[in-house]
Amino acid sequence: MKVLISGGGIGGFALARLLRDAGHDCLVIERAREFRPLGHFVALKAEGVAMLDRLGVREECEARALPLSGQVRFRTQGGQRLRAEHLAALNAGLGGFLPIRRADLHDVLHRRVRDDVDVRFGTEVTDFREEAGRVTVVLSDGREEWGDLLIGADGVHSKVRKRLFGESGELLLGGSYVAIDIDVAHGLELGEISAYLGRGKMVAMVPSAPGRLSVIVYHGGDILRPKLRGATATRAFFAREYNAFAPEVRTAFARIDDQSFVFVDDIKMIRLDSIVRGRVGLLGDAAACPTFLSGMGSAFALQSAAVLTEALSTTSDAQAALATYSARVQPIAERLQRKARWMGSMILGRNRAVVAVRDSFLALTPRGWMMEGMRSFYSARREGARAA
Repeated sequence: MKVLISGGGIGGFALARLLRDAGHDCLVIERAREFRPLGHFVALKAEGVAMLDRLGVREECEARALPLSGQVRFRTQGGQRLRAEHLAALNAGLGGFLPIRRADLHDVLHRRVRDDVDVRFGTEVTDFREEAGRVTVVLSDGREEWGDLLIGADGVHSKVRKRLFGESGELLLGGSYVAIDIDVAHGLELGEISAYLGRGKMVAMVPSAPGRLSVIVYHGGDILRPKLRGATATRAFFAREYNAFAPEVRTAFARIDDQSFVFVDDIKMIRLDSIVRGRVGLLGDAAACPTFLSGMGSAFALQSAAVLTEALSTTSDAQAALATYSARVQPIAERLQRKARWMGSMILGRNRAVVAVRDSFLALTPRGWMMEGMRSFYSARREGARAA
């Protein structure tokens, strides 16, 4: 079977590798002119780490990940400690915990497909049509390609999804996600992660190298993309809006310059009644973005790729395989989204009583109870098994 994949990201490359290993032909269509691994830190957990084993890349990813010798420390916005969890304990308790830059994960997956998968850079799908038992795509460079299936793995802003379903399914949760890489003398050990929690605001600081710091911000309420254009405007915004945060947070924001990598996006979910139509299907964030708040976006993309590959191995009927894939993946997505909305109320909510309860919960909950709650939050295997 020949599968056309729109999008050369985490999900697209993972799907291409799994399909090739299963004996299928595939073409990855990526609008970037050349491969450029970009992205902030993600933390793969449970199913996400298991998927690295299946793809044969766990060892390489572990070599690039943060060391598990450190801790994640939760603090109030002013820096008062609430609790700390050892990364090694999270790894043992969750069945896998791997904090890694998305750019490194992306690069590892690209290396797994570049030698035997046709990856077409510098073009994108602009239209498609179904005809005579196949789907034909029109590319922005004027060429056409055909396949038995088209899979949109082109992210939360998916053009394939919009071509299928228009603007339906997009749900703004009210707030923005900001990821920043800054050159700053942070004085922190690699593997030491600090999360500062305020009212409707959270800042996580992750040292990625000596003199290099990744800062991740969840900001409730405002849509920040028009406000964070350029280093000067970004520095001014954080100096004004985050002046009650700990000195080390304010210092990091003050070091933002024209060389800093700044990524800003709305906190948005994708919720569709169906993620397939005819010979076209959606995968990962394009299908059912669980938002950054789920902590499982990359893992969901990897898991979706595995479920689709398994569905294609059971039948030669492409549309029947897509139906099976949809029936198994959508319950997983729905569970992740429910959890993400709850997490959003804890992180993005501005109610003082809710914030006080959240901080007390972090400070006082026994470690065993906390671990059990995290297992429940991050495990999606049960849902997929029931839907199979």
